[in-house]
Parts: sequence; structure tokens; C-alpha cells
Amino acid sequence: MDDRAKAVLMTAYAITPEEISQWPAPNYVDPEKRIWVAPFGITLLCIATLVIAVRLYARITRMAGGFGLDDSLIILAWVTDVKFLIEGEGN
Repeated sequence: MDDRAKAVLMTAYAITPEEISQWPAPNYVDPEKRIWVAPFGITLLCIATLVIAVRLYARITRMAGGFGLDDSLIILAWVTDVKFLIEGEGN
């Protein structure tokens, strides 16, 4: 079996202490920042907000049935998403 096939089949259980000792040392002084995460999250949140707004408009005006438990859970999930996005901005 070649190295590529081994890499595909490898799990966390198959990593040996010898392999771990070859990893680079962690950089606590100047860690790598993932500056793409915030714009990506904000873009997806805007798309989700638009989709949810259209859905709720259709539900409230009775174009697509009435307001139900699923709509309440969608709003709860959206609020949780906003909360996590705002809290993640500071890190």
C-alpha cells in the first residue's frame, strides 16, 4: 500500500508517538490567524437571513401554510447562529 492510500485510511488511533514527535512546534507567540472566517460567516448569515425572512413572510401572510413549530425552531437556530458569529468575532 502506498503512502497516499495509508493517509486516506489513517485515523487518530493510527498516529504513533514517533509521528507526533516530528510535528512542528506550536507557535504561541504569533499564531496563524484565519481572517477569512468572519467574512465567510457573515456572508452565509446574510443569505440565511434573507431565506428565513422570505419563509416567514410567506408563512405569516398564509401563502405557504401557517406559522408552526418548525418556524420557531428555525428562528431559534438563527438567533444561536448570530450569537456564535458575534462571539467568534472577538477571537
